[in-house]
Amino acid sequence: MAAPLYFFPQRPIAKVFRSNDGRFQKNLLKEYELGEILGDLKRSQCACCDQSTAPGPGGHSGAIVTYNPGGVVAKRVGHYPKFIRWTKVRAEPELWLGIDREYPPTPEELARPKQVPGHPVELTDGNTYQVPVIRSPARQTQLPRGMGYDANGAFTMSIRPEYEPLWDRAGECWDIFYKDGSKSTPFAELLAHSLAFLGVNYRIGRYEQSVLQLVDTINWEPLLAAALDVPFMDDLFAAKEGDDANPSEADEPSSSAPGEPAETPATAPAEPNST
Repeated sequence: MAAPLYFFPQRPIAKVFRSNDGRFQKNLLKEYELGEILGDLKRSQCACCDQSTAPGPGGHSGAIVTYNPGGVVAKRVGHYPKFIRWTKVRAEPELWLGIDREYPPTPEELARPKQVPGHPVELTDGNTYQVPVIRSPARQTQLPRGMGYDANGAFTMSIRPEYEPLWDRAGECWDIFYKDGSKSTPFAELLAHSLAFLGVNYRIGRYEQSVLQLVDTINWEPLLAAALDVPFMDDLFAAKEGDDANPSEADEPSSSAPGEPAETPATAPAEPNST
């Protein structure tokens, strides 16, 4: 299996990576809106091909880049039109995404090095992905939180700043999921929420979704349910003998920032998926 290939027309390799530290050029990531997908990688973690002598997709010269998940180098890094399915995913500046027909990416190839605990959800490729718990009425969140003490010496926890937008987004999804807001919510918005949550654990954004089509009009619902910790809540309610409570009637998660430690139920927390 192999990670997706990214083709940057008319961009030589030297203009893709910085020479001082080997990381991607910041301007390039910003221009192509790839910071969240590739921004943490160095050239030493990637495989590259310079298509200057043999034109790449669309007949252009340029650089083809892919990352090496787990240090495993892709079997094919180049144009290879017979083996690679190329799709133009951005018109200006032009960007192409390539998927190896023989070795399509699996969750292992798309996974980020660090995984946030969550629930398994099967997507359209038939594989299981771990969707992180972003917001939970019982456990607050499984996102990383910093720990410390205030001026009075009291223990404090606060969600890390880079995850705060996800916390807010999950609050919006509460009404969509529990209050039948899906009937009035455009699929474009449901997809944006789904990709934001899935992107915590995987290098999946709008370009990758456009080619792989992992999220569809059916599986967005279990995906959002996982992000809102619904499977855990279902188990929690089922464990209460003689309790007729319905998970859909659970109290809404606090709208305040997740900085206060939450009391964790005795039920064991979800374990990270092996993928």
